[in-house]
Amino acid sequence: MSKKNTKDYILTEAMQILKNEGSCGVSMRKVACACDISLSNLQYHYTNKTILFQELTAQFFKQCEENLLKEWEILSSDKSLSTEEFISKLLIILLEDDENGIDYYLYREIWALSLRDPELADSVNTFYRRYVELIAKLVGQVKQSSPEKVASLLVSFQEGYSIVRNAMPLDFKKTIEMLTKIIINL
Repeated sequence: MSKKNTKDYILTEAMQILKNEGSCGVSMRKVACACDISLSNLQYHYTNKTILFQELTAQFFKQCEENLLKEWEILSSDKSLSTEEFISKLLIILLEDDENGIDYYLYREIWALSLRDPELADSVNTFYRRYVELIAKLVGQVKQSSPEKVASLLVSFQEGYSIVRNAMPLDFKKTIEMLTKIIINL
């Protein structure tokens, strides 16, 4: 197996452990065991847990961005949509649980890990800055006024909603309607 394939395999296994056991259940030894490699071989590729999680986070967030851009391309190709319909569909893309290959459980676990690791927190914050800029750029193509405000609202809401969605008094459809009205009026 090539070095790149080995690194990808390690990240896949680490992601699976994170998904199955949560942020406290991941150790370098457990990842090495899951990959059927020695701990020293794992440490050759990722010298410590922080570096492993930084790579894992980068891969996860890259997938999130790719999914968003893919969905955006499909959405923006429909020229018949009003601004309100467009915003509503964008909200559905961002907030639907697991519909676009984004596993919000992993999102929360990565965030939890970053609370205990300042270097990982820097990586997560770098992603969020890029993600907000990307969403502002995309929203600006449809709604020229206040794209940064819209992006700030969307990313913050997306994060919080991924955690509390099941406890909200409004169902998903009503939540989308409410947010669409707020964004249109920004």
